[in-house]
Amino acid sequence: AAASTGVVRFERARAELDRASLPMLDKVARVGRACPKATIDISGHTDDEGTPERNANLAERRARAVAQYLVRGGFSASRIKAEGYGETRPAVPNDTPQHMAINRRSEFVVRAE
Repeated sequence: AAASTGVVRFERARAELDRASLPMLDKVARVGRACPKATIDISGHTDDEGTPERNANLAERRARAVAQYLVRGGFSASRIKAEGYGETRPAVPNDTPQHMAINRRSEFVVRAE
């Protein structure tokens, strides 16, 4: 399960990891330590509140927060790609507070090659 797609969510306008996401990220870090050829792609996302420039920066910080946590857990930085997409790839429409919360996220895909 740790090697499948996962999602980490964030509070509005923040890039700090939610403690509830840490156990899942710890499992992903273990995969990185156990599988030296495993790679991970991390994408940061925001809701559409604020300017596109601000959201792109925040999304990048979110992706980097996930990457930094995984590196501290033993996943090699050379096997991590982190990129911020801002508000350009919403998971759901930004039409309700609940949907906006869903869009404040980082997604990742782990590949054990």
